[in-house]
Amino acid sequence: MNFEERLVDTLAAHAEGDVDTAALLTGSTARGRSMRRRRHAGVALAAVAVLGAAVAVPVALWPGRPTAPAPVAVPASASPSASPTPTALAVPNLPPVTGERSLAENPALLGSDAALVHLAVDPLPLDLPEVTFPFGPSTMSTAWASFPGNEYLFISGTVQVKVYAGPWSADKLNGMTFVRDVVVAGRPGRLYERGDEGGHIQPYISVSWEAMPGVPMVIEGVSGSPEATLIAVAGKLRYDRVGRCLGTMRVTAVPQGATLNRCDSTVSDTGELFNSRRIYHGPAGSTIEVYEGLRTPNPSSEAPNTTVAGRPAFWESGSKGVPYRSLRVPDWDGRAVSATVTGSYGRAEAELVLTGLRWP
Repeated sequence: MNFEERLVDTLAAHAEGDVDTAALLTGSTARGRSMRRRRHAGVALAAVAVLGAAVAVPVALWPGRPTAPAPVAVPASASPSASPTPTALAVPNLPPVTGERSLAENPALLGSDAALVHLAVDPLPLDLPEVTFPFGPSTMSTAWASFPGNEYLFISGTVQVKVYAGPWSADKLNGMTFVRDVVVAGRPGRLYERGDEGGHIQPYISVSWEAMPGVPMVIEGVSGSPEATLIAVAGKLRYDRVGRCLGTMRVTAVPQGATLNRCDSTVSDTGELFNSRRIYHGPAGSTIEVYEGLRTPNPSSEAPNTTVAGRPAFWESGSKGVPYRSLRVPDWDGRAVSATVTGSYGRAEAELVLTGLRWP
């Protein structure tokens, strides 16, 4: 099963709740690093200037390769200037949005617009304990989500934590044991713990607090992240900024009556958006999930069984708690895209959405 197929399965299984983006982020990050290495090696990227983006529909803009400056002679007595020593660990944020009110101005805005995320994070201290990435070395990446009343942030790298904002945060404490009271960004909080359940991305400890009246929060440690990391990251969260979740892809056509309910995006360590999805809700619980990601070779020997706008595609069906159909195009001008439908929606609605996708 390739990356896009695993994504479809994951999305179909979690359309209404928490989507654990760890595996998705890992695959995306690895592909992003590979593509950056090719860029740094001088491989032309003109054909892939815009790359796909996590769990409802993000995208990546690769900046153009800069022109090398002319060489400058250095006197023998002079020593090359050293690169500045980092003073903090930068965390990639979503592209900022101006003209929108922040949570600091109105806490009721949390999860009020699926196209926006009202969380951000400042650079972290360099001395935080590092954790081992379960799938190999990782650069710093983030995953973000917004859906009615709730928002989400997953920081993945040498620091790994998940941040849940809104009423759904209370569900993340199920099965955990209260340990003691703590202080989080100057506000009272509570520390919880539970044992390793055998998974690679299972939280070991969590901290809950109220960032401001009406905004409950939970931060989870991932891969053994300690209490000090959770407290430090929570202290660096910002509520006075607004980020754009939608990436650069435009969805210009959806079935009549369908409205955007959720957006998920991931951001690489260089600020590039990649692997994202958007979920639209329609009549009688029908849904459409639109995904865009990095184009990857399809290891399956199965041949495409249809076309979309002249491009080879797969029309597939399955069930992960809810029956779904998926129209998947492995290579749409350098991107992998898909539309996964449930309920009364079918092939016509999926194709309507895919043929209406636009990029700058």
